Amino acid sequence: MKDTFLRIAALLMFIMFASPALAHAGSPDSRTIEFPFKLSGDLRSEFRAKAQVVSAGTIVIQARWTPLEEGAALERPLRLSVISLRPDGIEASRQTGTSPLRLEYRVTDGDIDSFAGGSQSMWAVKLINEGAGEGLDVGGKLRLTVPLTNRLMVNTQFTLLSVGNAQEMGFAVNTPGRLVLEANWQPDPLSGHSSAEAALTLQLIHTDPDKIHARRRGFNSLRIEQQVTEREIDRGLRWTARIQNEGQAKIKGLLKVTFTPSL
Repeated sequence: MKDTFLRIAALLMFIMFASPALAHAGSPDSRTIEFPFKLSGDLRSEFRAKAQVVSAGTIVIQARWTPLEEGAALERPLRLSVISLRPDGIEASRQTGTSPLRLEYRVTDGDIDSFAGGSQSMWAVKLINEGAGEGLDVGGKLRLTVPLTNRLMVNTQFTLLSVGNAQEMGFAVNTPGRLVLEANWQPDPLSGHSSAEAALTLQLIHTDPDKIHARRRGFNSLRIEQQVTEREIDRGLRWTARIQNEGQAKIKGLLKVTFTPSL
């Protein structure tokens, strides 16, 4: 009877840990994904999970585990290694120990730029059974929290000398989210022109292929909001913010482009 109960309990544990990963939002500036996992009692058995990282910040990895055999008496504690891997497969950080384990890794803007685009932005976590559990199967939960913060894509001052004078600023978007373009300017005081003569056109262009997604014209402040979808990303990652002087006044201003990834 006891053996039957243990077999049923082990089966239920396997079903629970073999179910698909659970994803949910963390804080407003992060996303947390939970992965149930199972490792066999074989030395160096592995489990891997992946998550897309599109913002600079800290990746937090937390793992908890127990033997799947109910009531198992251990002479030594179960030890696992938790390893974070960059999209190019290079090890970023590692920690070995008993449950629970916590590992952090700081992702920089340079990392995000280096691995821009689709599968290239997928970071991985690897769990390895270090063989201290006398051959027992191990089950647990891996919790992965990745940054999901606004990113400043463009923040530049500009000067447009006269009508028709233009500037373009390029940037890359590798995941769905919302782009916000903001342009603020005023006529150069030495030009002798009024604000009514300081017109400007702001455009958002997807450069592969060239397509104007939005265009605004105004006299002192302009704003464009654009939702970037998987469809645009499949066509290309490069975008351009373009400003053009439409009046006679020499104008000076500031152009900002921010991006908020979708949850």
